[in-house]
Amino acid sequence: EIFGMAHVLPWSGYVKAGRFVPSYGWRFDDHTMFVRSELGFFPPAFSDVGLEIGIAPRHLDLQLALVNGNRGSTQDNDRRLATALNAVYRFRAGPLAAAAGISGYSHRGLLEDLNTGGVHGYLAGWNITWVGQADLVRRDPAVGPAVTGVVTSHELSCLVRQGLEIKATYDFFDPDRDLESG
Repeated sequence: EIFGMAHVLPWSGYVKAGRFVPSYGWRFDDHTMFVRSELGFFPPAFSDVGLEIGIAPRHLDLQLALVNGNRGSTQDNDRRLATALNAVYRFRAGPLAAAAGISGYSHRGLLEDLNTGGVHGYLAGWNITWVGQADLVRRDPAVGPAVTGVVTSHELSCLVRQGLEIKATYDFFDPDRDLESG
């Protein structure tokens, strides 16, 4: 990623321009998680060129990006723009911390239109943290029928002591939820 950022908007807001990963769902540290790899946000083709604005009034984080739309590729080969939206609301209830968010990505391509949308969140209390995301993916090729898939990733971690953490992950991807395999 290489970008310039100016903190010029109200509510700790910013304007970012350059090559960056569009804000969408969680940025898991493991880029092989299905919500990163199957949605096209994995190295080396995980960044895009464009403009993003973001604000953070109180407990809300909101980002909107307009990018080249080269998701999953190292080059922009169709010249059509894509948009990405990410919103997260964070809150506390006693010893628990939580967040709930939504994401959306839309790219009208030459060979395929791609639209994704989903929910993500976390719940943390004491020494246990769950982070999860679930998305619908709709691919509409220029030739052939449109296909809707489902992708979800979850991570559960338990801090045993400082420096030692036990982590479990779960990934699921169904590229065509209308197909029944039995």
